[in-house]
Amino acid sequence: MTFPRPNVSVDGDQIPLPGDPPLPGRTKPVLLSGTHQGRFEDPWGKMRTAFIAFTTIDRNDFGVAFNAPFEQIGQICDEVWIEIAIEAVQQDAAQQ
Repeated sequence: MTFPRPNVSVDGDQIPLPGDPPLPGRTKPVLLSGTHQGRFEDPWGKMRTAFIAFTTIDRNDFGVAFNAPFEQIGQICDEVWIEIAIEAVQQDAAQQ
């Protein structure tokens, strides 16, 4: 899944991530709620920062209407939980 987003803003540790994920069937706006998890130096001396963001969607809103029962788990629910973890590494000025 890709998550194209028009912009990112930070409000303290809260990071709302609006985007338009293209799922089979259609593309609709979705808002992920993100939080900054911290900044730290890795073993190679680079600074890293981490974020986690999540949302739920109704798969029917995206045209995913498959609903055949699975032998081991039964029916698939309509609510889908999406969670992403992001870790960014600060680049040296020479690498930018």
